[in-house]
Amino acid sequence: MSQKLASRLDDYWINLRLREAEMPAAHLLRSIPSKNINSMLPTIDEALELYLKVQGEHKKNTFFTHSKRTIAYLKQFLGSRPLNQYSTADATTFRDWLRKKGVSAASVQFL
Repeated sequence: MSQKLASRLDDYWINLRLREAEMPAAHLLRSIPSKNINSMLPTIDEALELYLKVQGEHKKNTFFTHSKRTIAYLKQFLGSRPLNQYSTADATTFRDWLRKKGVSAASVQFL
């Protein structure tokens, strides 16, 4: 229990540090991802299908269940898009949403 609490506290502190840290060349970053409707990249659903096909050989059912659940959460929160339409800001808000939903810190890995 103490390790779990320490891990959550570490996550909290690192989030505070990252919010306060000035990023070099921040003026060059886009705050809004481009909306390329003609994207040639696969959607998150297509990427999941390929991932399960390539990585799923000889895996237990929990591998498939966990992967599908994670993508279902992503689609519920951000929708299904081509891969280049997700931003780091999306990843951060998605992570925070999962935490509020009650998903453990160990399950929520930094994207």
